[in-house]
Amino acid sequence: MTDPNPGRSESERPNEQSKSGFLNRRKYVALVAGVGAIGTQSGSAVAASTDSAERNGIRFDRVVNANSDLGISDGDRVDHVLADVADEGDTLVQFPPGEYLVRNSVTLRGSDFGIESTTGDREDVVFKPVSGQSPNMFRGNNRSGFYVGSVTLDRRDEWDSSLTLIKGNFSDKVYVKDILVEGWAPKDGEKLLIFNITDSDGSALVEDLERRGPSEFGSYPNGTEITIFSQGENPAVYGGCESDTC
Repeated sequence: MTDPNPGRSESERPNEQSKSGFLNRRKYVALVAGVGAIGTQSGSAVAASTDSAERNGIRFDRVVNANSDLGISDGDRVDHVLADVADEGDTLVQFPPGEYLVRNSVTLRGSDFGIESTTGDREDVVFKPVSGQSPNMFRGNNRSGFYVGSVTLDRRDEWDSSLTLIKGNFSDKVYVKDILVEGWAPKDGEKLLIFNITDSDGSALVEDLERRGPSEFGSYPNGTEITIFSQGENPAVYGGCESDTC
């Protein structure tokens, strides 16, 4: 989609779903209701929006396409739209190939929410902060069920920009899979993952995470990229590495 105002900065380029530039909560609820009604009448006519899905025990009642269902295009900011969807929960948002911008944190007020690429190739879908910003992309609010799969986080090669994927509290079921992290990672800078599992039998799984780019490695706790606190014994990290060849 061609930007009608190409001179705008990144932070001024949200998607064009409403007069304010964002898909508001009322429009999202109407969209979900409309999708359900159409699906009842026509079966597979809107299969991308009505199919359910499950990722490592996290079940999503709806699967929506970020572009065709939510109006998010390559180059758009995503945080306001994702915040509306995350409020509802029970939704997996699939992103087509593209580069997407994040300025503000998305607070996860609903349970069972996730994002992934449509292709399964993590290098096809890139999230990066608006230049000069260092948001927590997702902030936990003690809900259960959160998933991110097969995407790239580009933290930019800038001293004043970074991106934390997850920060906050979750009661149970956090699943992070097949993530590539690029960009500058300064010593004692922003962490990639820092969260707490509050249920004594809650679980978290991080697997196949790779970080590339210039880095300075600090000591625990300020210099670590992944910090998971747990009331029980169920968090696990598999296949994490930090190099250009892993």
